[in-house]
Parts: sequence; structure tokens; C-alpha cells
Amino acid sequence: MSDRGKREFWRRLFVLAALAGALVVAGERPARADFKVYSPYVVKGEAEIETEGFRSFDRAAAKNDARGYNLALAYTPTDYWRPEIEGEWAGSPGGGTAFVASTFENVFQLTPQGEYAADFGALAEISRGFGAGSPDSVNFGPIVAKSFGRLDATLNLFFAHDIGPNGSGGTAVTYAAQAKWRWRPAFQPGVEFFGDPGTLGHFRAYGDQDNRAGPVIVGYVPLPSFGLGAALRYDVGYLFGASRAAPSGTLKGQVEYEFYF
Repeated sequence: MSDRGKREFWRRLFVLAALAGALVVAGERPARADFKVYSPYVVKGEAEIETEGFRSFDRAAAKNDARGYNLALAYTPTDYWRPEIEGEWAGSPGGGTAFVASTFENVFQLTPQGEYAADFGALAEISRGFGAGSPDSVNFGPIVAKSFGRLDATLNLFFAHDIGPNGSGGTAVTYAAQAKWRWRPAFQPGVEFFGDPGTLGHFRAYGDQDNRAGPVIVGYVPLPSFGLGAALRYDVGYLFGASRAAPSGTLKGQVEYEFYF
């Protein structure tokens, strides 16, 4: 790596560390429920409008019809930082759907793509909870990606905390992973994994964890842009319960409209 590259890497790491230090506090946050695998790559000048959602299916009423929906707006002002604002709606089995949180999300690209054995980034976000007893929360962790020819693999490992009097003790751990085959830009089949093992030092038995995995299709479709370079990205799939505590099936989807200016 050149001296300039080293300085840039440490500058990005310092910005990330400063934000992480502002976010990290004691407490546990419930597992994320958006079923999204984050990429470590950002593109300067890219704007995004994104929506995503999921719904669970199970014979047991306590695990059937859990759902969540997000709507987000993002703009990437630099070649290493993408901030995003997001609204979140959720519904529990047997209940209605309500607005539950607003989130300020930040993705940092820490290393240039393809320069090292793997590509590294990080997520740092803070959420404001809505509703009686809802805690505010933070979420932070590394993003790692690696290509093997046409096979792309991505891993997320996140640590989550509650803020304020409505939180509970511990540090929640969640993970997400994706492996996809770059067959064509508009059609890239793959598989995704999501897990919620518990809190640091107190992981639950595997059967009591919420682990899900299943096939996905990921794609990128250029659109008429009027000079803005617009495109549509999508990620749809069906996740099967991989442990006793998880619902037997979960339908998930993500659609993103992006353009540049």
C-alpha cells in the first residue's frame, strides 16, 4: 500500500472509531429483523431510495405473521461513507403493524475493493424507538466481502445495545451472510443466512436461537436515467427456519432505486 493509501485507511478508521465511540453504551437491543446483508462498498455521488420487508409463516400462531417494513433515503458524499435515514414499521403475530423506530445508519468502506485478501467495511447506526416501553438503540460491527471468481461472499457481524431506562442488560450479537453467483447483472442466484445466537457470554442453545437460511435472487437493472445513471437493485428470497425457535418460513424482499448527481 502506498503512503497515501495508508493515510487514507487510517483516516477512515479514525472517523469510524469516533462514531462508534459515540454510539457504544451498555444494554441489549433485540435482534435486527430486516433480513438484509450489508455490502462494504460505497460509491461517491450515489443517491438511494430503498424499501424492504419480510413476513413469517408457521403453523404455530406465536411464530406466524411476524412482519417488518423499512423505507430509507441515502446519499454518499464521499468515497468511504454512506449515511442513511430510515423509518421502520413492525407487526407481531396476532397484532397490528405500527411505526416502531427511526434510524440514522452509516456504512463505511475501509479498504479499496480488491486491494487486499478481503474487502472491509463497517456499519454504525443509532435508532430512536417509538411506542410505550420502546428503547432507543445502537448497532455496530464489521462487514467483510471476498470474491472467488464469479462467486461473491459477504459476512456481517453486528453488536447491538439499548439506550436509556427501557433497555435490558447484555450485548446482543447477530450475523448475516450471503453467497451469490454473478451469472448475469439482472439475475444472480445465491443463498443467505441470518442468526441471533443471543448475548455475549450468554449464547442460547442452538435450538433456542433464531437461525434462518434460504435461496435468494439478486439483480441490477439499468433504467432510463435522463443523465443520472439510474438503476434498480433487488434482493428477494425465502428463508427456512434452521432452528426450533425460528418460524418455518420467511418471505423477504428488498428494492432499491439509485441514481447519481
